[in-house]
Amino acid sequence: MGLSRVAWLLLAGATAGWGAFVASEPLHQISSCEVVQMDTACGDSIFARYGVGLVLLLAVPVVLCALPALRATHGLPWLVAGVLVIGALLALPATDTVFAALVYYLPVGVVATLVAGFQAWYDARSGSTDVAQPASPRSARSESDPGSAW
Repeated sequence: MGLSRVAWLLLAGATAGWGAFVASEPLHQISSCEVVQMDTACGDSIFARYGVGLVLLLAVPVVLCALPALRATHGLPWLVAGVLVIGALLALPATDTVFAALVYYLPVGVVATLVAGFQAWYDARSGSTDVAQPASPRSARSESDPGSAW
């Protein structure tokens, strides 16, 4: 397993831990309830308010961070980093909705950008693209039957 894949897996694990932190944050961090309603629900966790929908939403950045480790293709790391950064920025005006929790993922997007840059640098330095190339029929046959003359 390449070093860049390990970095993406570590980022996916850290993103899952970050999701647990986000779910435990008080509701008033992503809503205007302390200004509008001033009730005790403002101190509840974001998870207590949104439940399973929040868990599914917070799983998306984890899956995105795991994609470059599972399937390395050209441009995928940059695409993942861009989706994380743009998704977090688009969530800025989304107060009082579950999508406002994505604002917390701006640091993850920045780190993903750094990991994508590291992967590009590492692949260029090592001379490998870390992308699985399909075996040609000729090479597959010659390996299985060394006596054949393709």
